[in-house]
Amino acid sequence: MRRSNHVIHEKTGGKVFPILTEQKYPASYSAAVSAGLAEKAKNARPALSTHIDDMAEYNTVFIVYPAWWYKMPMAVYTFLDEYDLSGKVIYMCVVSSSSGFTGEISQVMKMEPEAQVVRGISVNGEKVFESRAKIEEWIDGVMSNW
Repeated sequence: MRRSNHVIHEKTGGKVFPILTEQKYPASYSAAVSAGLAEKAKNARPALSTHIDDMAEYNTVFIVYPAWWYKMPMAVYTFLDEYDLSGKVIYMCVVSSSSGFTGEISQVMKMEPEAQVVRGISVNGEKVFESRAKIEEWIDGVMSNW
């Protein structure tokens, strides 16, 4: 089973854009968790190493992210600060062990007031590899509205 964003890519034919930071996160889980917590505490906006050349090329954006400390990773906030998503439809998708969506929808609506922000799907991180059918069913519903 591929990750959630790859299932969405396979079903929609869209492009996958990884939101990567200039400073790499530590390889060890506990060190990466600590780094994420430190960014959250500072409300940091880590610099991105990946960028989209022409956001006007896209009408629909799927933001697929892991919940870090009950929030989107701070790099996703950097992405939202960097791009104007006015007029676009944004589907929010979270992978989480327990929290699911915890206010990110309203936060993104504040950051992108001229976009249509849609609560997408929440996938349990411990069952992400078994969730392909759930994700495909959700995408089929999304695409039937296009």
